[in-house]
Amino acid sequence: MAASACLALALAGCGGSAASSSASASADTPSASASSASASAAAADFDGSGFSDTGAGVMTLRTAGGTTENGNVPQVAASSTTAMVQIELDYDGGDGTVCTVYIDGMETDKMNAADRSQNTLNLEGDALAAGTHKVEMVAMDGAAPKIYKSAEYEIVS
Repeated sequence: MAASACLALALAGCGGSAASSSASASADTPSASASSASASAAAADFDGSGFSDTGAGVMTLRTAGGTTENGNVPQVAASSTTAMVQIELDYDGGDGTVCTVYIDGMETDKMNAADRSQNTLNLEGDALAAGTHKVEMVAMDGAAPKIYKSAEYEIVS
């Protein structure tokens, strides 16, 4: 809990300027079937299982337990009483394209895939269930992704 509090304070102090967009979700969000990675029975907003890394730039998750650099899967501590944990999503080397961010197939946020952009993701509900979770950053160009980046984090108690 102390590490999570320190991370939240550090992220608040960064003052990153990740921009949001009011672009229509339908332009960036294809329909999909239920995600097997999701801890709930709710239908997923997106299924990127057939996509591979596409587009300029690099997406990195930063947690109190480490980063996703070099394929790492950082661990995040949470218990059944944890209401929310924040992690950082960084994007370097992009062109500013508006992307939709999904956790386990569920739309979570929108952000620009720009050079040195930062965003804070609030992990709540099913995103805090014990196990490995997938974060995807997507900008669609018709049926094909213009940008597709993914990384994972693991919730441990």
